Amino acid sequence: MSDLASGRRGSAGPIMGDAAGPVERTFLIADVRGYTSFTRERGDAEAARLAKRFAEVARDAVEARSGRVTELRGDEVLAVFNSPDQAVRAAVELQAVCEEEVAADPTLPLLVGVGIDVGEAVPVEDGFRGASLNTAARLCSQAAAEQVLVTSQVADRVGAISGVSFASAGSSELKGFEAPVELIEVVAQERPSVADQPAEAPALPIDLELDTPLVGREHELAWLRGTWRQARRGYGRVVVVSGLAKTGKSRLAAEVAGFAHSSGAAV
Repeated sequence: MSDLASGRRGSAGPIMGDAAGPVERTFLIADVRGYTSFTRERGDAEAARLAKRFAEVARDAVEARSGRVTELRGDEVLAVFNSPDQAVRAAVELQAVCEEEVAADPTLPLLVGVGIDVGEAVPVEDGFRGASLNTAARLCSQAAAEQVLVTSQVADRVGAISGVSFASAGSSELKGFEAPVELIEVVAQERPSVADQPAEAPALPIDLELDTPLVGREHELAWLRGTWRQARRGYGRVVVVSGLAKTGKSRLAAEVAGFAHSSGAAV
């Protein structure tokens, strides 16, 4: 894992707001464990396939919880949230999806560690500067595969989340910190399994078959894919796609219908 503590990140879009002074944000940093050795053993092409898959599932989990991925760097992802609750939910869902992906394709070992912290940060042209971003990076470096580590401040701020609890993971002397930092692990008590799909789903309706890629709606599509991933694990969801005429609503719905169909759903 490269040093993420500098805080030099890409633009987070609307979630950042226009404030010139410090703003409170929650930072989530995740990376794939064993990526360097995987690249050495399997080659650059397979490493690129692993990184691409990780980017897709991470973006979907983050967007579905009202966050924004601000930078992807190989096997690393940085996301920003307005709410620590949503960041924790996104992390738990990311780990659940990665577990599903490994079960479906063991050749892509999406074994991910996650670190989260909340606090004030200063918006700058290329992202943020702040201690909370540094801490999230250090926690990520400490997290084992399939583990989510947060600060005590995050744990104190997060409300009740069904199926999620917090447990002490001891303390650690993190680089750049004068005193040991208390580590809190996010524990998913019951990670929902994927709901059973039809043995053979009917063919996708011809009106929903698309010949060209969707352009300019990446955030909305990631949000819809992430929400579908939640729904297929048993969470109830009703999604309404609305907007002005001729703005691509039907095309967006067709895209997520095709994505759901590809994972075995009847459309």
